[in-house]
Amino acid sequence: MVVSAPFVRWDIITYGSGACAREGVCYLETAAGERVICAIAIPCEGNHMRYVPVDSFVADYRALLPSGSTLEWNFRFQLAAWLDGIVYYSFLHYSEEGVGNCWHFLPGSLDGVAQRLPVGLRRQFLPSAGVTWILVVHGYRIWPIDVIDQRFGGGWDEFRAVHELRPGFMVIFACERKWIFHTIILDQNDREVRFHWSGVNMHRRQLHAPRALRTSCLPSLVSHEGTVLKFGYLHLPVVQPRLEFEVRLREAFREFDLEEMVIRMGDCVWNVTINDMRLDVQMFDQFFAALDLSYLDFVLVLMLSTMEFRVVVFPIDYDVERIYSWL
Repeated sequence: MVVSAPFVRWDIITYGSGACAREGVCYLETAAGERVICAIAIPCEGNHMRYVPVDSFVADYRALLPSGSTLEWNFRFQLAAWLDGIVYYSFLHYSEEGVGNCWHFLPGSLDGVAQRLPVGLRRQFLPSAGVTWILVVHGYRIWPIDVIDQRFGGGWDEFRAVHELRPGFMVIFACERKWIFHTIILDQNDREVRFHWSGVNMHRRQLHAPRALRTSCLPSLVSHEGTVLKFGYLHLPVVQPRLEFEVRLREAFREFDLEEMVIRMGDCVWNVTINDMRLDVQMFDQFFAALDLSYLDFVLVLMLSTMEFRVVVFPIDYDVERIYSWL
């Protein structure tokens, strides 16, 4: 590896003028400001372009290349996918253990307001630390974002605009390594907001999760296996949680013909019988009592593709996952 910091952006410099396709070079830039030429753009007949990687770049950075990728492209979006993959793998290559808590949530902010980090993350990004680059991932797409003075900097406005974040929305950040965050977006009704790039990117290699992490659900379970559905539950005295769960899950119960709801938090498992789309009262109450929720605590419910349910709890007075003694 030639550079000593992850790549955080890429661009193409073109030469010549006019409306016709122009030759150019593509570079990747690191968090330290170093630029590395990685591909060339070659004009072809019919005003088309061909993009070819530079041999020396492929030799020096082979460990960062997306697996099974073709090393020649006829369309810019194909080149962009290759470059985004390199940015992702460069963050993965330089990532470290020691994230502390895996799950954080962030309410949507007003437009024009610099978005502060979730409170639980601020102790990891001290104001005196200068600029720290993080990678925010949603499905197939990535956003390198610089963090300055405990606030999201360049890249955050694009992430917020693309996902149409607004007051009442919530972004869930899930992290196992410093600092790659996979995200879940919930609307004002605590239902998942999905986009055509949402979902699992099966072509991305992953590192094994650190062994020392204590969490109700490893984020890699969600990013690797995918989910059938996600929703949030705000604990209010006027809401009966069992009925709320039944309403949110009715379509899943019907579609997958489930006979029981298997709920896992860490090593603890609850098997709640489903009968005629209804959850067994006693079994569900036993599970819910273990959560020991307070007024306005927030519960994230994830249904994995394995048909297993995972639950993450956020206390109202803190935006970090609650870690139970029995996890």
